[in-house]
Amino acid sequence: MCEVMDRHNLLRGRPLTGAEQLNYMKKAEKVKNKKGGGGGGGGSSAPSRKGERKMPFGSKGFSKAIRSAMTTGDWARAMQSFSSMIQRNAEPDMITAYALLTACIKGGSVPLPPEVSALLAKMAASPRNSNDRAPGKLRMLSHKEAFQLLQAMPQSIDSHAGARLAMDIIDATSFTSIAPGAKEYAKRKLNLLVLEFLEEAAVDRQRIESRDLQSLQRTGQAIADCRVERSMMKKKEHDVAFGRPHSGALEGRGMQKGDSVVISIMRERRMAMIEADVVGIGSRQVVVRFRASKEWDDMRERGSREYGGRAVSYRIDKMGNRMTHTRMIRAIEIITGDELGYGGGGNGKTLKNVVSPHPSLINAIVSPHEKLTGASLTAIEGSFTPALEGILKARVRHLNLNASQHYAVERALLQRVTLIQGPPGTGKTHVSVAIMEQWARLRKKVLAVAGTNIAVDNLVEGLVRKGVAVLRLGKPESIRPELERYTIDGLDLSSANGDKQAEYAIIASSLRNAEVICTTCSGAGSEMLARYFFPVVLCDEATQITEPENLIVLCRNAQQVVLVGDQCQLPPTVSSSEAEAGGLSTPLFTRLLRQGVKPCMLDTQYRMHPSIAEFPADIVYGGKLKNGIDAKERPIASSFPWPNKNIPVAIFPVQSQEERDGLSYYNAAEAEQVSWVLEQLLAAGFKVEEIGVITGYAAQVRHLRRMLRYKSSSALSSVEVSTVDGFQGREKEAIVFSAVRSNDTRHVGFLRDWRRVNVMLTRARRAMIVVGNINTLSTEHGTWIHWVSWARANGIVYGEGRSGVYDKQRAQTVGISRVEREATNMGSCLVSNIPEQKGANHDRKHAPAPESKGQALQHGYGGYDPQHTQQSAYTHSAQQTAYGAQQSAYSAYASAYGSQQSAYYNPYGIPQTASGAYGSQDPYSAQQAAYASQQAAYASQDPHGAQQPAYGYGGGQSYDYAAQGGQGYAYGYGSSSYGYEHDSSRKRRHGDEEAGSGEAGKKRRTSFTRER
Repeated sequence: MCEVMDRHNLLRGRPLTGAEQLNYMKKAEKVKNKKGGGGGGGGSSAPSRKGERKMPFGSKGFSKAIRSAMTTGDWARAMQSFSSMIQRNAEPDMITAYALLTACIKGGSVPLPPEVSALLAKMAASPRNSNDRAPGKLRMLSHKEAFQLLQAMPQSIDSHAGARLAMDIIDATSFTSIAPGAKEYAKRKLNLLVLEFLEEAAVDRQRIESRDLQSLQRTGQAIADCRVERSMMKKKEHDVAFGRPHSGALEGRGMQKGDSVVISIMRERRMAMIEADVVGIGSRQVVVRFRASKEWDDMRERGSREYGGRAVSYRIDKMGNRMTHTRMIRAIEIITGDELGYGGGGNGKTLKNVVSPHPSLINAIVSPHEKLTGASLTAIEGSFTPALEGILKARVRHLNLNASQHYAVERALLQRVTLIQGPPGTGKTHVSVAIMEQWARLRKKVLAVAGTNIAVDNLVEGLVRKGVAVLRLGKPESIRPELERYTIDGLDLSSANGDKQAEYAIIASSLRNAEVICTTCSGAGSEMLARYFFPVVLCDEATQITEPENLIVLCRNAQQVVLVGDQCQLPPTVSSSEAEAGGLSTPLFTRLLRQGVKPCMLDTQYRMHPSIAEFPADIVYGGKLKNGIDAKERPIASSFPWPNKNIPVAIFPVQSQEERDGLSYYNAAEAEQVSWVLEQLLAAGFKVEEIGVITGYAAQVRHLRRMLRYKSSSALSSVEVSTVDGFQGREKEAIVFSAVRSNDTRHVGFLRDWRRVNVMLTRARRAMIVVGNINTLSTEHGTWIHWVSWARANGIVYGEGRSGVYDKQRAQTVGISRVEREATNMGSCLVSNIPEQKGANHDRKHAPAPESKGQALQHGYGGYDPQHTQQSAYTHSAQQTAYGAQQSAYSAYASAYGSQQSAYYNPYGIPQTASGAYGSQDPYSAQQAAYASQQAAYASQDPHGAQQPAYGYGGGQSYDYAAQGGQGYAYGYGSSSYGYEHDSSRKRRHGDEEAGSGEAGKKRRTSFTRER
């Protein structure tokens, strides 16, 4: 009766009072419990016991309660409601499920709570994909939802847990891309990206906890004694403004808008850190935005208790670059997205098909094992008539270029994808500028990028000389002062009279009118360029850039791409050893090379004295690198004590033991010898700025800098000292190299890497001096033994006369086989593409026969041991001898350079295959494949007698850490086994004042040397 009366009152239009509403709800629940509820009403279909309390709602009510609790920040209540929901065999709607996942990930609850993890697994098993929008139904994640979750991943979680979560998210995602293999590609790359991102974050946290606060403040990596000034809530974002004390001049760039930081309480015993992003910064204030406001509320309460009601002091520490990581994830999202983006609609011109690269580029990227031998990546259909093509070729012929440069420019203008291999000093920048100048004449909007700010500045400088309208994007402190007028900050905004809208209009006009936009890879993902599309893209230093970084550039509607680099120099540096083993250090340039895209090699060098260039040309480039200058153009400093007055190369032997400094090495006796050599160079007429000292170890860099700082000669303290890795891409008139390694165990550490040796030997223009233990170096049979042989044969060892014979043909054979291994199954990339020179380059009497390629994968990176080293031949024969070394065909399934496909390591079970014996592996990081059950002991064999076990059992992981830094560990997963050198405490190559590169403003996401 009461119920009828209430309804009658409602129908009459009189609203119920509060007491009436409460009475109505109580009576309705009482009636429901007596009768039993319907299927969707939340009651039971069977009569309930008297007095038993029934929940007044089902899945819908639970979902509402969960979302309500999360809105108020009550995570405990939200999880309690969710647990109750699971116990009643109910499932949340899609909105609630996504909110739960987001809250867990942003809050750092990784690994996920069991209930949420089970929910994600249920979504992965759901038959409903992202297009099924049935209300309240659980379905797979959409492409956009999944990548938003991945971008939200905090830096505070364990790298393996984060990578596992990334894999689970992709498993639960519906992919509708027309490109085959899109989901597998996303899974593989995201796995590696997350491992790398979180490994870098772990190193940052270790730095924060272990380094002196004053030194961090001095370099701008920390701000101490900050007080909360105000707190603001903007929608779901929580911004807090901290007052900062006045600070003096900083040695580094300091914190800037967009940086990721962590906040902690000063003087707290257990340093708990929460993550935030800098959204504003000034001399007196820092404004940060918290990723999870509940964590900040808890920290404030804890701080109040710690300080007893007084004003709490906080510290802000800088973390790794989240912005670049986010942009790389966004690029993978675009590359692997569906054809019409997120839903199509309208005229179909959605975000996806506007910014994505050409479909043939997408297919090449997401199908890493497909051979690219067709015309899809070579011809640009419909772009050029035969007449216009003839005009372009004629125009190129009139450029001031040599034959190989002419051919490279011509191919770049006519092909969709062009790889240009530029050995040291061959004019890569000159060729790049020539290509962009011709593009600008064709009225194409050009995006030019490089991995470092120095390389970007070099491109800008060259374009300015050619009269091309260029605009340089980037932070002012990372750009050379003389180029500031070509930047956004250098624009004349006076006509705007302080009007922001007018200023924006001037900037937009500059972006529209610029023929070429120059920036770093990460800068290409800037919001400033969001409205602009670039059909032609040129990437310099492409072999120093990871593939995901390259994707940022391509996702600006790239239709034509030129990658310029040198696979024979150092690859991108990766901090996570697992990400490196998985292929993150393999740049897109090298992968396309392995897939069949043939590079144009620039074959004439103009940097080095011919004697300096002779050995690298043989051992690295197989004798195909020619000299474009003669000895007279690089005069020898006659007053320097050269062992051979006609050759500006010398080695000064030092017999002393290396010493450890933490996990790095230094050699005090070598440092003293380096000091003496520097004094001789200065006396011979070299200027301080013309001399560089490089070494492989951060400890030696620190030792040399300290020693030179306190020398009586003030000039010595100004000599630049850096690591080999940090000096890549640069040059000096004179280079002094300190080898450091000197021991009785015959280990040279990562100096075995022939690419690092190549970088070291090719930085000097007029003088190259090596200081080291010649006996220790000679034990490395890949490169150093040949270099010592060359040095002795030419009489350049100080204190020795001429001795022995340099086998030039053998060294060139090593060089040819090395580069051919980089281009597995595709022939030598050293074979010139210039039509009139093809025949001569194919006739190599000293080259190995095609069926016996793979001369000795010693250490996994090439070279052969002419004395006793066991070498593997990838042939079907049982045993054969090559260059005096036994080569065993250890598997009937292994074939010459890769007709077999071998599964390589993936710590999360992703099915990945490597096309070819090397595939996605880095063949120069000492990885050696032990196929299937053929777990050969020599898969990770140390050629100097130190056997390192190889593990081949499925799924297992074992480490064999050696006491010496020169040795490493081998581990195997599934059907593969790897052995490579490892140093778990790699030093930052840039951004660390003790082991910096000496290159001001060099931009790299987060770089580490291979061994400290």
